[in-house]
Order: sequence, then C-alpha cells, then structure tokens
Amino acid sequence: MLFEQRIYTLASASADRFWSLQHERGFELVRPIMERLVGYFSTRVGSNDVIVHWWRFDSFEDWRQRLHGLYEVDALLPYFKQVRALLSAQENKFLTVAPLDALNPIWSQSSDWLPGLNPLKLGVLTSEVCVEMEILQLRPGTLPSYWQAWQNIHPDLLKTNQQRLIGCFYTWVGALHEVTVLRWHPHRQEAQDWRSGLENRPDWKAFQAEIAPWVSQTRHHWLQPGPHAQLSPLFA
Repeated sequence: MLFEQRIYTLASASADRFWSLQHERGFELVRPIMERLVGYFSTRVGSNDVIVHWWRFDSFEDWRQRLHGLYEVDALLPYFKQVRALLSAQENKFLTVAPLDALNPIWSQSSDWLPGLNPLKLGVLTSEVCVEMEILQLRPGTLPSYWQAWQNIHPDLLKTNQQRLIGCFYTWVGALHEVTVLRWHPHRQEAQDWRSGLENRPDWKAFQAEIAPWVSQTRHHWLQPGPHAQLSPLFA
C-alpha cells in the first residue's frame, strides 16, 4: 500500500481556473487514477493557490501504470497543457501507513478503502469542512521510539486521538523520519475546540513531553476539500 502526496503551487489567482479545468476535462478519461484518489484539497489559511492531493496505490508499479498511462491519451493533451500553464511549482512524496492499526481507521492491515468500492462518508461535503494536516519531523533513528510511545499511551487518550482521524503516515520517499497526520472536522471552530481540549489534558502534555526530544519540527496546514464531489471521495 503506497500513498502519494502531491503539492501544486499555482500562479497567483489561478485557483478558480484550476478547479474549472478539472470539471471541464471530465473524469472518464482519467478513471484509472481517479480509482485511487483520496482527495484534492486547497489551503484554507493564507493563500488558496496551493493544491494538495493524496492518492492510494497498490505499489510503485501501480502508480507508474495508472499515472504514466494518462500521458498516452491524446484527448488529455489539451488539459495537461492548460493546467501546467497555471502551475509555478510541483512536488511529491511517497508515504505508507503507520504500523499501528489504531492510528489508521481507513487503511490498515484489516481495512483498505478505495473510492467507489466501499461505502465511506466522513461527513457532508461543504465549504466549511476543515482538514488538518500535521507534519512532524523526527530526528534520525527515533521513529521506532515514536511508534512505541503511541503503543504505550492510555486507551482513553488513544480514543480521543482517534476522533476525526483520517490516517497517520510516514514518508518512504522524500524527507525521511517524517510523520503526517490527517484529521477532518465539519468546520474550523470545532477543529480549534478539539485541539484546545486535547492540549489541556495532562496525559497529552505528558505524551508531548515524552516525544519532545525526538521531534525537531512540527507544522500544521489547514485545508479544505476540493469543490467537486468527484475530487473529494472521502466526503462525497
């Protein structure tokens, strides 16, 4: 099981045109890759000219065949030309799920969701839905200790952390020793209330103190799902 995260930085004020092109292109020609889509997202805080999308593939070969096969479809060439003209930068990395099923309610050894194959609806797709992407950069060699700390936490704290959880991943190709956590909330205020409640818990403070020597940097990104149902299968 392999996840790809792509980040597109758009030229200024190009976001509306980017989303329009997805709809104008349609989805039948890109079905091979849409069958592996987790979701398109745009940044909610700051510039909305950053597009983040996640995909779930069976393997690197599955990724190569599905993605590179699109470049051989002549009918897609006008779309590629138009959308690339909107981009100022592209980047990607490959991740896999954390080795703890409790941190992966959707993808794990016992669960593997794909769009269109299994019913899944985290919540109603609205413009208020907020997705939190938390990225922890760990110091080299500390990833096993980090997972062990999660295994040792109290069940009540683990249950709280499972609320609104999409998944927990770590990077295979890209910045090593990096953990990415995705959560969703129906709106930003609930996200802030949930985070505030968590950070005020003594057991969470103790957990943070335990892992602090291993964490060199923490970043938070607030995202919103793509505006079309086909681009947000987690919510559609």
